[in-house]
Amino acid sequence: MSGNRRIYGLMANKLRIKRTSGCVGDLTGSISGVLSVFERMKNDRGLILRSILPAIFSIILFAGTAYLCARFIYPFSAGWLPAGSAMIQKLLRWILSPVAVFVCAMIFCAGYGLLSFVCGPLLSLIAARAELQYEVHSIQPFTAILTLPFRMIRASFIALTGAVFFLPLNFIPIAGNALYSVIFLILLLVFCGIPYYELVFSRHGFSFKQRLLLFWKYKWRIAGTGAGFVILSLIPFAGFFAYTAATYQAADFFCEKVKNEILVLEE
Repeated sequence: MSGNRRIYGLMANKLRIKRTSGCVGDLTGSISGVLSVFERMKNDRGLILRSILPAIFSIILFAGTAYLCARFIYPFSAGWLPAGSAMIQKLLRWILSPVAVFVCAMIFCAGYGLLSFVCGPLLSLIAARAELQYEVHSIQPFTAILTLPFRMIRASFIALTGAVFFLPLNFIPIAGNALYSVIFLILLLVFCGIPYYELVFSRHGFSFKQRLLLFWKYKWRIAGTGAGFVILSLIPFAGFFAYTAATYQAADFFCEKVKNEILVLEE
């Protein structure tokens, strides 16, 4: 345990972790890691047992949030868009339509954030399962459980701020709307990935400043985890295990770095 603490301390102070692949490799590696959750579960019955309750809560949440967005949120958001056939009204609809989609996406993500109040301890158990295979021990597991919901809410606020900041891009002719859509997609994927890395990094005692450095250093890994989470969520029935997949992927990635790269800091 003392050895692990020393390793984490060195990492937190220096953050000198070697890069092993480019942004494309980081993205695809995280996506494939998330999507391989059923192969992991096939080889680990303990992971199956720890995934049952998060899956049940995900089913309830998905059904409720999807109904809320389809029945109330999107019609209300789209109702504010200009409805005429004049050129200026068509232009305003084209510029502002991403806002209505964004509102629904943030409501949907906020629903998952609320679910973390219930699933925080369950996700921590899944992360611990990944750590067990690497014989890595967390330092502050209970702190991570208690603070995860508030960090997910903070992540959603940061994503919302970024999306509003880039909103004027829609006024750029032709390319502006497409550029904003790309930036919005990146923000959404990073938001979907950050909570799981928040959980893992918090379990190992990293401060807010240290987590920010790690988020920036591994932003493509985080975005890949978020992309894998979104892709898996869109697959019928399989999507109910997206929580398990993203948590395990984040913990597995961290443990792999500990085993293969961070240990060199002791030398």
